[in-house]
Amino acid sequence: MEKAPPHGFDPIAGLLAAVLPGLGHVYSGRVKRGLLAGGGVLGLFLGGLLIGGVDAIDSEEDQYWFLGQALVGPLSFAVDAWHQGMKAHPVVNEVGEQLMDMRTGANGERIYIASDGFIAPKRNLYPGETRVMAQVEVSGTTLTLPVATPGSALGASPAMSESLSKLNEIAMLYILCAGLCNLIVFLDALMPNLHHAKDSDARKAAKTDPEPAA
Repeated sequence: MEKAPPHGFDPIAGLLAAVLPGLGHVYSGRVKRGLLAGGGVLGLFLGGLLIGGVDAIDSEEDQYWFLGQALVGPLSFAVDAWHQGMKAHPVVNEVGEQLMDMRTGANGERIYIASDGFIAPKRNLYPGETRVMAQVEVSGTTLTLPVATPGSALGASPAMSESLSKLNEIAMLYILCAGLCNLIVFLDALMPNLHHAKDSDARKAAKTDPEPAA
């Protein structure tokens, strides 16, 4: 039996729901509802990660997708931070002194243009690359940055590349759906009396309606 929810908004339940899907319902006494709702959201979230890996969440390269994925809560931000920490800057001549500007030519080919003082955006590692920390000269200043270098290096992180395009899109969609579903779960935890008020009105209406004549 669910306990009666507090009158009006329940900010504590809403806060807990924002931290972990379903936790707000458990706090307010709606344990079964919380477990089912939270399990559904987390199932979609983990399913997306199993399909596409951590690359399915990328706040830098897939910003619009991330707006919806972020609705899952701290879990999405934690996975995104982990993903960003696995990226590296492309460099010249393995571990070079000057980072590169990667562009696309008129025919779709990749063109690497060296540019003094320019730090190319971090990207996922390509097959055969590893991530190492190296000293890079940028505008006369030496910085220690993660760089992508061919081959293997002692203590380097393993290569990580994107999943196949369709799988990557499916994975991102799974996590986006998890975020949108969690928005509903959050609102239901924040305003629990709306759901109960409708049930209460329905029960009152059933009691007051006259029974049909035999």
